[in-house]
Amino acid sequence: DRFLEKNRDFCVHPPAGISIAIQGVTDSNSGEIIWSPALRHRHIPLVKSLSERYGSAVQMSNDANCIATAISQNNNLHNDGDFAVIMLGYGIGMGLVLNGKVYNGDFGTAAEFGHTKYQPDGPLCNCGRRGCLEAYIGDYAILRDARGVIDLPDTNNLHPSEDQMMDLVARARRGDTGLAELFRHAGKVLGYGIANLIALLGPKQIFITGSGARAFDMMEPELRRGLDEAQVPELSRNPTITYLPWDKDLALQGAIGQSLLRHDENMFQATATVRD
Repeated sequence: DRFLEKNRDFCVHPPAGISIAIQGVTDSNSGEIIWSPALRHRHIPLVKSLSERYGSAVQMSNDANCIATAISQNNNLHNDGDFAVIMLGYGIGMGLVLNGKVYNGDFGTAAEFGHTKYQPDGPLCNCGRRGCLEAYIGDYAILRDARGVIDLPDTNNLHPSEDQMMDLVARARRGDTGLAELFRHAGKVLGYGIANLIALLGPKQIFITGSGARAFDMMEPELRRGLDEAQVPELSRNPTITYLPWDKDLALQGAIGQSLLRHDENMFQATATVRD
């Protein structure tokens, strides 16, 4: 209601489309947020509610899928062929592009890379299960494990700030071996996850980005080592692994790109209907 009061023009003249990038598990078919670490509730029918209120074409996608869209629309970033983008941050997400299209799966929730398993009965993931890749690589996992290495202020472990994470990175680079080992181990776990991705799908390129890639220079050597340890040599096709610095919001770019694509599709469909 406060938004409506402050943005009356938005309601009187609704936008041609609304596109939303969501962190967490989303059903792109039904437009439902199944679970997000940013929200208290689950199974939120967000697209339906917004469509009813604003009467616009509304679409919602996982933020990593939005990044995949942004990359697919930039020929300077990727070569032709299938690719995956792994987003490191508070959680771990993945966008997958197959045959030129972002792959959502039949149920709209495909490519949840962060919730594939590294170790049965491993540390607790924020999803409520144990042993997920995210439980080793996500920001909250790094901060949780850092408390066992150094003394840190008593703050909310589940929602580390960028300042907190950059402080850990700075300490590791200044010579704190315990913290450096946390980032190296995160790299190894990521390498094992990428080995599974290559064995299953064999993408031509793999991009690694997101705010959580701030320590990629410390993670990469162990990532490569973990990849070599886990990968069956006969299955290795040596996909290009590219680090994209998080210096621009690719999720926002991709959300805009998805909305424009939907707008163009609707416009051409309307034109074809009129001609018929």
